[in-house]
Amino acid sequence: MTNIAHPILQPGRTCWRIEQADRVAFLVDGESYFRALHAAITRARYSILILAWEIDGGFKLLRGGESSPWPARLSDLLHAVARHRRHLRVHVLDWDFTMINAAVAEFIPIYKSEWKNRRRIRFRMDDRHPLGGSHHQKVVVIDDAIAFAGGFDITRGRWDTPDHLCPDPRRSDGNGRLTFPYHDVQMAVSGEAAAALGDLARTRWRRAARKTLRRPPPNRHDPWPPDLIPDLTNVEVAISRTEPRYLDRSEVREVEALFIAAIAAARRSIYIENQFFTAARIGSALAQRLGEVDGPEVVILQPLRTDSWVSQATMDVMRGRLIHRLRQADRFDRFRVFFPFHPQNELPINLHSKVLIVDDGLLRIGSANLSNRSMGLDTECDLTIEAAGRADVSRAIAHFRARLLSEHLGVTASDVERTLAETGSLIRAIAALSNHDRTLRPLEVPNPPDPADVLYDEEMIDPERPIDPEEFVQQFIHGEEDRRPARWAIAGWVGLLVLVLIAAAAEHR
Repeated sequence: MTNIAHPILQPGRTCWRIEQADRVAFLVDGESYFRALHAAITRARYSILILAWEIDGGFKLLRGGESSPWPARLSDLLHAVARHRRHLRVHVLDWDFTMINAAVAEFIPIYKSEWKNRRRIRFRMDDRHPLGGSHHQKVVVIDDAIAFAGGFDITRGRWDTPDHLCPDPRRSDGNGRLTFPYHDVQMAVSGEAAAALGDLARTRWRRAARKTLRRPPPNRHDPWPPDLIPDLTNVEVAISRTEPRYLDRSEVREVEALFIAAIAAARRSIYIENQFFTAARIGSALAQRLGEVDGPEVVILQPLRTDSWVSQATMDVMRGRLIHRLRQADRFDRFRVFFPFHPQNELPINLHSKVLIVDDGLLRIGSANLSNRSMGLDTECDLTIEAAGRADVSRAIAHFRARLLSEHLGVTASDVERTLAETGSLIRAIAALSNHDRTLRPLEVPNPPDPADVLYDEEMIDPERPIDPEEFVQQFIHGEEDRRPARWAIAGWVGLLVLVLIAAAAEHR
C-alpha cells in the first residue's frame, strides 16, 4: 500500500503542534499499558501530571503476576514515589461529573482519603466546561520526558490482556464482579512531544485551579521504562485537540479537521477502531469517498453494543442510522463494519479504542470518539504520526495495523501481512482470515426507527457544540407548538437535561 500523497498535518488546522519524539511505542490493551505506566511512575523525579475522564485511586496497575518493590495500587504508588522523591509533585485533574456515573465510577473521588490533604499530591475536579460537555482527554506526563495519550483512563474495568478471556479473575476490580473484556490502545512518546503534552496538561490545570505550574527542570534521568521497546525512533508526532467554546475561549476542532483531511487523502484503505460511530461530518466524508469509482476501502471495527442502557437506547440507534446511510452510499462494495467475536466469552468485548490508520501513511491514536460531541463539545487529545516518505515509519504503521487485526482474528501479525500482500485488499484479507473461532463478524444493525418514533432529540443527546441554555429552555419549555401546562414542560425539561448529562457520562465508559 502506498503512502499518503501530501502531508495533512498542519499546525493551526489539523493539529495544535508537531514535535519530535525520540521514541514512540504503541501499547495495545491494559496489561501492557498499565505495566509501562507503573514503571514510568516509579522513575519520576519532578512531575507527574494526570488528565482523566475518570480515575480510581484503588486501581491496580499490576495484576498479571509481575513483581515490583513498588505498590500496585495507583494511589499507594503515587504516595510511595512522592515519599522517596522530595522534589516530586503530582497533579491529578479529573472531570467533575463522574458522580453522575457513580454506578461504575469511584464516587466523588475528591472526598476519598487517598486524595485528601497530601502536600505534594494535588487532586482537583475540573468543571471548566460548558453544559452537557465533559473533559475526555486521557493523558499522563512524567517529568516532561515521557507521556502517554490515548483511550485509557486509570479506572475500573480497563485492565485486560490481548486474549480477552472471560472469565479472567485478574479483571476483577475487587468487588467480586468480573468486568467486560476490554480492548483499548495508548501511545507513549518521549522528547519534545512529551514536553508539549506537559504544556497541554499545565494549561488545563491553570484553567481549573487558577494556578500556574512550572515546567520541571531539565532531567538527565530517563523515565522511559527499560523494557518498553519503541516501535519508532526520532519521528514527528502531531497533537490534535477538541476544545469547546467556553467563556472567553474559542472552540478548537483540530480532531475533526484531521479526520476529514485524512479521509480525503486516503488512496487504498481506511481502517478505524472506535467505540462510537455517530459523527455526522465524518459520515459525510466517508460517504463521499465510498461513492468514488477509485475510492478507498473503509473498514470500521465497533463493539457489538455499547455497555450502558442509555447509550444502547441512543448512541447505538444513531450508529445504525449512519451505517445504513453509508451502506447506501457504498456503490462499489468497499465498506465493512465488524465487531470482535470470542467464542469462549458470554460477554462481548468492549472495544473502546480510538484508532485511525490511512493506507500505510498515517496513524492516529487518541481519546476522540467518532461522535459529534468529540468533534466540538468534549475536550479531546489525539496523537498522529505521518510517514511522509519515511519507509521505516510506513512499515511500523502497517505492522501495527496487522498487530491489531491479528488479535481480533486469532492469527499472527505475519499471517495478516502475508494475506494482505497476496490479496491487495484489506477487506479480502479479513475475509480470508475469518475462518477461526475467534474472528471479526459483520455488525448487523436493525433498520433505523422512524424519526417520529424516537423519544429524544439526537442533537441534544450527541451535540457537536455547547448547549445554549436559553435555546434549550425556549425549545423545551416555551416552544410554539407546546402549550402543555408549565409543570409538565418543566418536568420534561429537567428529565431531558438529566438524560443529556447521563449520556455524557455513559458515552465514554
